[in-house]
Amino acid sequence: MSIPTQCTVACPSCGAPIRFTMWKSINTDVESAIPDILSGKLFEIECGSCGLKTRVEYPMLFNDMIHDMMVFCTEPDGVRDTEKTCHDVFRHRIRVRIVTSQNDLIEKVRLLADGLDDRAIELLKALERPRLQARMGSKTIESIRYLGKDGGYAFDLLYDGGHAVATFPAESYDWVSDMIREYPNDCSTPFVIDQKWAERFLSAHSEPEAAKDV
Repeated sequence: MSIPTQCTVACPSCGAPIRFTMWKSINTDVESAIPDILSGKLFEIECGSCGLKTRVEYPMLFNDMIHDMMVFCTEPDGVRDTEKTCHDVFRHRIRVRIVTSQNDLIEKVRLLADGLDDRAIELLKALERPRLQARMGSKTIESIRYLGKDGGYAFDLLYDGGHAVATFPAESYDWVSDMIREYPNDCSTPFVIDQKWAERFLSAHSEPEAAKDV
């Protein structure tokens, strides 16, 4: 069930109160749910006094009834409790993902909308990260997030001081997708699928030469 609630925050610029709609949960039965998450509109606020536009972070649940997946966005220190709740309530009914930022939520929703396996995308990012980092020189890559597909797969590289876009060929995703095809992607899949998960998976399952062929 979609649960909107009215909240008030102080404008970080002028201190005036800003009323906005916070979604404790939003389902795909709300027609604008996916586009509003992808555009960031669901998290944007504007001050009526000074005109400042900014984003407000808050925990929420996105229930994608089209692809049978729930994505919980929670604070980092809330992951363990969210995992326990999901294990007790949802584990045998639906696939679950847990993320710790709205940017990560947006990426998961974009992957669902594009029909991609988030496990394969995280593995692809982990495999490509050393090559991309070598190209960045002294600039450290802080995050790699999926942007969309158009012949290949585009990713936003956030590094200290800016960001860049890298494109991976479609064959790379296909190769990684085939690599994990034998592993079930259902309600038994780990709730947190991120860089650390990908690194653990590759350490446990990949042959040393496999990454060189991607």
